[in-house]
Amino acid sequence: MITMKPMADKSAVDLFNKGRFAGPVQGYVASDGKSCIAYSLFLVKDEETVLLWAEAADTSLLDGILRASVAKGETDGAHRFSHRAGCPAVDEWFRVFFKNTAEPVANGLLFGGCCGAAPQ
Repeated sequence: MITMKPMADKSAVDLFNKGRFAGPVQGYVASDGKSCIAYSLFLVKDEETVLLWAEAADTSLLDGILRASVAKGETDGAHRFSHRAGCPAVDEWFRVFFKNTAEPVANGLLFGGCCGAAPQ
């Protein structure tokens, strides 16, 4: 059974972060039983979720883990999101879903319609 949830403690975030990103980094993890099958790292600052890194055993999990990360950011007060270029998976996700969209992107654009379409 696949589950997705925020990383509960800082030591889990630090394990995945490996010192790459500074600040109040948070994480989201997807697991199948005891196996981690996807994770993301992000931070929330100035009402914006910044997607830092994501990896997945299967690329079909990336959209879900990144959307969950933005949703967690929204719960923490973010109204928009962006990404830090350099992670191939996150860069590709942005290219596919938000090719001609300036960052930061309003959360409603991600959650308001199909495939990033503007909400009606």
